[in-house]
Amino acid sequence: MQEREFHRWDRTRERGILRYVLIDGAMAWGVGMLLLMKLFLPHQRISDQEAAIMWPAAGAATYLASWFIEEYRYRKEAARRAALPPPISENPIWKDYQQD
Repeated sequence: MQEREFHRWDRTRERGILRYVLIDGAMAWGVGMLLLMKLFLPHQRISDQEAAIMWPAAGAATYLASWFIEEYRYRKEAARRAALPPPISENPIWKDYQQD
């Protein structure tokens, strides 16, 4: 996980899982897909009511799965960062050899 991804997910985590799944997934992605499909494929085999339920539900399910995948990646990266040794400049042995 790159630095930018790490900090972006950190901000997303602060907003919470419900907002991520319902607002970003169901509303933004789901309703967006509903509108795009109605615009570009007007003769679908499913009714408008079915599509209005299906696309937001698919968005919520996709973003729920994405939450757990990204959370796993974030925690793995956080553990890796915590296990890294401190920079040499913070090492007490190194400080003994520095000239002031």
